[in-house]
Amino acid sequence: MSDMIFAPPIAQGFPYAVQFEAAGNDVVFPDGIGLRAQVRERFTSSLITELTTENGGLVVINPQTVEVRIPASATSQASSFLMLDLVRTDQQDEQYLYFLLKIPVSQTVTKPE
Repeated sequence: MSDMIFAPPIAQGFPYAVQFEAAGNDVVFPDGIGLRAQVRERFTSSLITELTTENGGLVVINPQTVEVRIPASATSQASSFLMLDLVRTDQQDEQYLYFLLKIPVSQTVTKPE
């Protein structure tokens, strides 16, 4: 079962970044790790965007911490929540990492230009 991680809300239409840290002292995100995450409103919704370590959407900060960077083009497509989970891609077979983020989306008064 994945650990559900709640994060600060996304301002719809604006870029968003949040860091999350794995509990403990284990090396969860080693140097050179490849990560991939698909961003959707719900599990069964259409794909909004894909974040990877290669495209800068997922950035390893240290062995326990990853920063998720969602572009404005993706947050503008969300109305209530954005969800993503992590898959390790640098091994022969992709490995599901059991991190699930569910991030609320806030409507803004001031709209992006």
